[in-house]
Amino acid sequence: MQQIVSIINKLDFQTVLCYGVGVPSVFFDKIKGNKLGVDKYDKGMFPRSWSSKTFADNIQHKNTKKKFDLVIINDSKRFKDLKEYFKQALKNINEGGKIVLIDSMPKTPLLVTDKPANHQLWCGDVYQFVLELISKGGYKVTTLDDGNGLSIIELDETKGPKEIQVCGFEEWYFERKKIMSN
Repeated sequence: MQQIVSIINKLDFQTVLCYGVGVPSVFFDKIKGNKLGVDKYDKGMFPRSWSSKTFADNIQHKNTKKKFDLVIINDSKRFKDLKEYFKQALKNINEGGKIVLIDSMPKTPLLVTDKPANHQLWCGDVYQFVLELISKGGYKVTTLDDGNGLSIIELDETKGPKEIQVCGFEEWYFERKKIMSN
């Protein structure tokens, strides 16, 4: 996690909104800048209760007009939640802002499942969501293969849709660096 924090802190931003990072947490506390965290974190629960994740439809912050230079999405990794988080993030970023998705590079096919175990933080939908953004166009995506992956997304109308061939995990894994950025 320290590597991911280091990468994020090298980005150019003053204000940051974090969705679901365990606020306060080692991750959240180490992010630089003026930050707001949105999470249902309960300090009395250890380890963090899986039942208290922040899902997109209960983001406490969603009706604000405030804009941020950076929005970090690091909670529910379900595809439908990611879509809602992303829609909300687009409303909350400044012009030229960035959205960061954490855990976008699965290391094994076991992590790519729509039926994760109760203790599993991540089900593999993040990389599929990133691929959908790349295939639609309109976004500059830079994915770094660090830890479980980190994708940095910026609005870029000059980026056209990119055709991505559907392939098995093994083929994707060996081509992931080329496929996951545009």
